[in-house]
Amino acid sequence: FKTAWSDVKNSGGWFGKILLLSLVAFIPVFGAIAIAGYLYGWARDIAWGIHGPMPKRIFGNEDGKLYSRGFFAMVIGFVCMLAPWILEAVWGAITGMGTAWSGRGHGGLFMFVGLSTMIFSLLIIAASFFATLFSWVGSMRMSVYGRLGAGFQFGKVWAMIRHDFSGLLRILGMAIVLAVVIGIVVSILIFVLVLIGLFIGF
Repeated sequence: FKTAWSDVKNSGGWFGKILLLSLVAFIPVFGAIAIAGYLYGWARDIAWGIHGPMPKRIFGNEDGKLYSRGFFAMVIGFVCMLAPWILEAVWGAITGMGTAWSGRGHGGLFMFVGLSTMIFSLLIIAASFFATLFSWVGSMRMSVYGRLGAGFQFGKVWAMIRHDFSGLLRILGMAIVLAVVIGIVVSILIFVLVLIGLFIGF
């Protein structure tokens, strides 16, 4: 983590690049493709032992694979998240039917709905957790080898996940902490802006 942070800080104009990447993220579809292509391209270079600063241009496309790499990363993420989505759909169907029948006086079904909710909630959390890891590692493999198929070699992806599972957990933990911190900061800013708006209104 220290090395990663050092790589970012040693990049010229790194703070401006991060702000620009944040703005690009607001562009539907294209923004996500460009950012994924940019970041996974940089990560690929590091994986091959080329430690350098952040690429100067977000839309540089020096290797001609910026957009295909970003698109492939989105495809891998979409496929990996199918399992949690299917579980959610099944859960919704079961709870929907169970709630309808329980309203007709079937108390046992109401209890079944509650039990299935707990089981499916745990399954969805577990599926989302592993889908996230498979998406990250699969996208990294795709970027390193330059082929979409490399990201779907689930046996090799699983072997890579097991190789440094604790490291991936630290990255996931950091991502969750950052998301919570950013959410709190954004909530405070919105609250302050609302207060300012109310004062101006009065």
